Amino acid sequence: MGTLIYLLPCLVLASAYNYYWYDYPQTLPNRQTMVHLFEWNWLDIAEECENFLQYYGYGAVQASG
Repeated sequence: MGTLIYLLPCLVLASAYNYYWYDYPQTLPNRQTMVHLFEWNWLDIAEECENFLQYYGYGAVQASG
């Protein structure tokens, strides 16, 4: 029982570590704008990224389908 009492807080702390990872997006410097391409297909998203978004400083693409 004593081991369980010690182990439980350790598990809670381990699971809470880095909880707010979404506050720190992994983008290149000076590329902090994200675009949402609502209901685009994957080939059109790839084309848009390669032909437009990379040249205008976009750091992320959010897709939904």
